[in-house]
Amino acid sequence: MVIFRMGNAGVKNIGIVLNRNDGITGEYVKREYPDIEIFYQEKPSGFGDAIFCGREMLDKSCIVNAGDGLILDSDYYVRMTGSRESRLTLFEVENPSRYGNARIDEERKMVIEVREKPEKPLSRYAMAAIYFFREPFMEYVSKSRTEFTEYIQNAISSGYPLSYNIIDKKEWISVGNVEKYVECVEKTYKYFKKD
Repeated sequence: MVIFRMGNAGVKNIGIVLNRNDGITGEYVKREYPDIEIFYQEKPSGFGDAIFCGREMLDKSCIVNAGDGLILDSDYYVRMTGSRESRLTLFEVENPSRYGNARIDEERKMVIEVREKPEKPLSRYAMAAIYFFREPFMEYVSKSRTEFTEYIQNAISSGYPLSYNIIDKKEWISVGNVEKYVECVEKTYKYFKKD
């Protein structure tokens, strides 16, 4: 579904990072989406490692979307690619230490710090795993494979301007296990049924 939405948003070059052992998904993508570039992780080592594996796609303006998360509003992807600024997507939560967390400057509308699941949260805002980078981002992906949040902090610390969108938490769905997958399918069905 994310691939479909990327295409509708006008994204020309799409890359996907898969586990080396996930032959079924790899064959499906090759058959159904032959123009998509596939990168492989040698072992499932997290989102930051996946970004490291596909880092060459970050040498131009791009959307980065975790494979287990989705914004329900398909027009959101269009709005992201039309932005003049690099952006994070944030939503307010009661338990920010369970998420990638962002501190923002509301007056300047800028992200000023990010941390991955901090014991002492920076704010009440969690990061949805969808990002838009207007300028090349690859130079901020360090040679060490780490959390993607650390790559983003590298960029902020280097003066990379980063804005944000705040969405309602109900607009973001994440699939972390079988129960979450069922919940995701139900939410998506109800969201599109109302149209």
